[in-house]
Amino acid sequence: MAQRELEHFQVVLPDQLLEGRPLVVVIGGSSGGLRSLDQAEFFAANGYPAAVIPYFGMAGLPNELKMIPLEHFRDCINMITARSELNGRPVFIQGTSKGAEATLLLCAEQIVDVDGAILISPSRYVWGASADLEDLISGRVAEQSSWSWQGRPVEFVPFRPEAPTVPATKELDGVSCLVFRDTWYPKVIGAQGRIELQNLKSRLLVFSGQDDDLWPSYRAGCEIEDALRSLGKGHLIKHISFEKVGHQIPYPSKKPVLYLSHPQLGYSISYGGSTEATIDASHVWWREVEAFLSDKSVGKGSS
Repeated sequence: MAQRELEHFQVVLPDQLLEGRPLVVVIGGSSGGLRSLDQAEFFAANGYPAAVIPYFGMAGLPNELKMIPLEHFRDCINMITARSELNGRPVFIQGTSKGAEATLLLCAEQIVDVDGAILISPSRYVWGASADLEDLISGRVAEQSSWSWQGRPVEFVPFRPEAPTVPATKELDGVSCLVFRDTWYPKVIGAQGRIELQNLKSRLLVFSGQDDDLWPSYRAGCEIEDALRSLGKGHLIKHISFEKVGHQIPYPSKKPVLYLSHPQLGYSISYGGSTEATIDASHVWWREVEAFLSDKSVGKGSS
């Protein structure tokens, strides 16, 4: 595989670049930097040209996941697809976790024009940027949006200091881990921060774990599906959920991670799920993704 660093993204090409193979653009989660490069490398190893777009946490980019311009993703995709070997190919985005939030927002607002989007552990809402809980409660730090568009913050679900929700804890391998899943939706008031889907045109392949301990991705996947069906756009989505699977749905051969010391947040968090179920889910993920990329899953609806 050949890697080429271009601006603030990295392209990974397969050893043999077959004509007509779609391009897969990877947008990772809240760990920052190029930590999702291995996902792009997996696609390239299986014959798909790929690229990864980091959006904070490395030189030349914001240090924190705050007010990230959505133009950054649009401009990177435009530069990637302008390359002679990639120009004219179908384009798919795969977003994971916070990257899935950004991906749905990019497609729903038609900021990017792509053939399809793969959402792993998605969100139906734009959540506020990470900040210390005590700072938020005391008001020492003003919460910001994770994203901006045309210089303005994207509307988000704000922290509610009058009703803070403390995460639960879980012991995993002797490590005390925080479980954040039930801390998110108590913040929601009406439609504030909700990603509206009326203008969505891109097809979605959505994966969620019913045992996600980090955030309510299964609920979000169901809400996205229900919303599209109510809009007469049910043909645009296929939602696949897994029992006993948590926040991480890796590619085959990647070891499942059920908890992690978060590099940005500074404490251990539970992802949820079991190792065996997650391994099984990884093979389902790849089978469904290959079908999606080859356009075999059009109109199949929810699973």
